[in-house]
Amino acid sequence: MAVGGAAMATAGFVAGDAELLASAVAALWLILLPWLAALEDPSPPERIRDGRRALYLGTIALMGLGGGFTLLLTATLAAHTASPSPALLHPPPPGPLFVATGLLVAAGTATAFLFRALSARFGWRETAAVHAIMPTTPSERHLFILLAIVASTAEEIVFRGFLPLFLARWLGSAAAAALPATVAFGILHRYQGGHGMVRTAVLGLLLAGGVLWTGSLWPAILAHIILNLLFAFALRDSLLGGHDGH
Repeated sequence: MAVGGAAMATAGFVAGDAELLASAVAALWLILLPWLAALEDPSPPERIRDGRRALYLGTIALMGLGGGFTLLLTATLAAHTASPSPALLHPPPPGPLFVATGLLVAAGTATAFLFRALSARFGWRETAAVHAIMPTTPSERHLFILLAIVASTAEEIVFRGFLPLFLARWLGSAAAAALPATVAFGILHRYQGGHGMVRTAVLGLLLAGGVLWTGSLWPAILAHIILNLLFAFALRDSLLGGHDGH
């Protein structure tokens, strides 16, 4: 209901200054941030390990603010876009929601193990940054859970909600618009290395398919959260080849 009220309060954003604002936000997520990620070298693993809590807290704050603001634009975009976009922010009935979420989690897990097998075949290694960013203490694990919830939700709002809706007006469909959004999503994970960016993009395409299939962001949001927690905890040794030792 709060989202609906915000959408009504920002009604008319598709014209004038509000359209300019939406374009600026799209350029930020689609071009500027991926460009900066592509240029920036990952921090040394020692620095990441020493500042893990600060990194988690900073990311939670930035993704929470950025995702929340983009949510308002997404709600308004959906209200001005043809069906089924108005249902994008509403969950499907419990049965379809659980089925779609489960299928996305299964497909995402299979994709992660496929890339693990390819890594063994071709000698790809997870970057030191990937190992260093993983939580090791109980307090870090608790904070990482919050990080997974906030960041996963924000990323789905941005890359499977706002950007496809925004780009569909020029590309003709949400399916076509999901492609550039997914490329940007992969580049933003450059710290995972080349194969990690491709892996992230493939996972992003799977989640985008879930949104197109169900007409809702909720299965993708829940699956993204579950996958991040599975990869960080239950499947960490299998997928990353063990802890970083610190």
